[in-house]
Amino acid sequence: MLLSHGMMVDKLDEQDIQVLLDVVVLKYNNKKQRNDVYSLWSLSPTAGLCLSILDKNVDFSINDTELLSLKFNFMAEDIEVLNRAINKK
Repeated sequence: MLLSHGMMVDKLDEQDIQVLLDVVVLKYNNKKQRNDVYSLWSLSPTAGLCLSILDKNVDFSINDTELLSLKFNFMAEDIEVLNRAINKK
């Protein structure tokens, strides 16, 4: 939850941001493989965090309205939207 706030990510250097992104993607993929335990609602905040971190990169922009919604709400009803967010990394 704390990591989703821009002030926390702003304090990280590029190497730390890359490590954090790697961890977020790993967590997402691990959760996705355990669909007996983790639902779409558990995956959404993880994918949203990925977008929140990526948004700190000046060269990164989101033109997809579903991804923008995920970035602000940390919730999506479609696994494909979540996968697109993770694949942005």
